[in-house]
Amino acid sequence: MLIWTMPILSGCQGNAQQVNEDILMSVDTSNVEPIDEDTEIDELFGIPEISMAELAESMDAETLYINNCAKCHGLTGLGDGPSVGSLSTQSGLNLTILQEMSDEEIKNIISVGKGMEMPPWELLLDDDQLQVLTEYVRTLANSK
Repeated sequence: MLIWTMPILSGCQGNAQQVNEDILMSVDTSNVEPIDEDTEIDELFGIPEISMAELAESMDAETLYINNCAKCHGLTGLGDGPSVGSLSTQSGLNLTILQEMSDEEIKNIISVGKGMEMPPWELLLDDDQLQVLTEYVRTLANSK
């Protein structure tokens, strides 16, 4: 509800303070629960608490890949993403080599990056998200 707090300049009988108090007194607050100082903003808006693991599970692997990897590696991992032109090395996933790598090796590359061309994603993504990306990259490798 919007409460008008500016005094009406024309035809106002009385002061602005009295007008504001009259408006506030006319608002029904019987169904409003008081908020204590420790109430979190998420509680006020009914946003449920969610752990990073639950968040990672709720984000599908393809979305994580598109948002974080496809700019360079392209949608299919062939290095044809829109940012690849600014890089000095080939950014395609070597899908043949990836097929021979363990999930732990793939996850390590994603986590720590590769030289100056690929950032260490462990700085931006948690372990669950890194695992989801690893599994998605594995599906790209196995699809070729």
